[in-house]
Formats: sequence, C-alpha cells, structure tokens
Amino acid sequence: MKNFLTQLAALLSLPILFINSFGGIIAFVWLIFESEWTLIIQGIVAFFVSSFIVAIAFLPAFGVAFIGMFFYKMKIKILAYPIFYISTLLNIAVVSIWTFFVFNYALVNSSPETSLIPITLWAYGVAVGPIQYMTSREGYMASKDGGNNVGATILTTFSTLGSLWMVFAINFLGHDLETAMWGFLILMSIYLNIIFFDVSQHEKGKLM
Repeated sequence: MKNFLTQLAALLSLPILFINSFGGIIAFVWLIFESEWTLIIQGIVAFFVSSFIVAIAFLPAFGVAFIGMFFYKMKIKILAYPIFYISTLLNIAVVSIWTFFVFNYALVNSSPETSLIPITLWAYGVAVGPIQYMTSREGYMASKDGGNNVGATILTTFSTLGSLWMVFAINFLGHDLETAMWGFLILMSIYLNIIFFDVSQHEKGKLM
C-alpha cells in the first residue's frame, strides 16, 4: 500500500508542480492589472511567514502523536491507534481551517469587480505553500533520514487537490466558499481513511 501511495503522490506531483508554477504567475500578473495591491503585498508576506504560523499550529498534533508513539512502543496498541487517529484529525483540522481562512480572506478583501480566477489562484498558492514546504526535504515534517514522510506527502497531495477543487468549484460551478469547502473536507476524509488502511495493512503484514 505504501508503494501505491508513493506512486500516487509521484504521479500527481508533475501536474501539481505545473499548476503551482504557472497558476502563481497568472494570479500575480492578473492581480497587478486589477490593482489588487493589498492581496499582492500580503501574498508576498505570507510566502515568508505562513510556514512558521502553520508549523506552530501543527505542534499539538505532533505532541499527541508523540504520546501515541509512547504507547505503541510499549505495545499498548489499543491506546496508541486512537491517539494516532486524533493526531491525524488535528492535522486535518489545521489544514482545513488554514485553507478556509485563506480563501475567505482573499474573497472578502478583494474588489467585487475583480475576477474570481486570480483571487482564488492567489488563495490556492497561499494555502498550499506552507503545507508543501512542511513536507519538503527542508521542512520539519520530513523524515529524519532526509526522505519525505509518506503520510505527510499524501496529506500535501490531498490538501492540494482540495484547494484546486475550491478554485474550480468557486469559478466554474458557481459554488460559494462554504459549499466548495465540503469537497475539500471529503478529500481530507479520503486521506484519513487511506492512512489508516495503510496502517491496518502494515499490522496485518507483521502478523503473517
């Protein structure tokens, strides 16, 4: 299962990289023509400080995961797995709240005359940027041996897909932010189930 998850992340990495690169450029240039200087400046500031803010928000989940690891090493799995589940839910909550905040901020603080496409692309870039950094080789969610943690990488993949869904739903389906957010949460629930299916398969393999 882990190989499948790694291959899935690798398969999606190229189109996501393409969208990240050109989407940000399109949003930046478009917002300049729309004179959305507040979003432009705040987006630049967010590029430098958002990773630190999100890292602090992730700390409770890491603390809970540390407790779960303690019970896991003590072979008290009946306590370890529910704690790991709570830790994963906390991570999802941080990503979801952060994404909703960024999209809501962009929509509220932009001119009604400005097209939603550059605004939501701006929100997409600001929302996924710190999450991607956290799971990169330099980010502190990366594994200590220098490779990326598979679970964290999949979290980034699904949160990125969720943010792309938000852009699509708001611009092309006419959804409001709250309605579009349901699609994001569905993708996060899929991520949660994939992770714990992977855990169950891992444990089954140890028993065989």
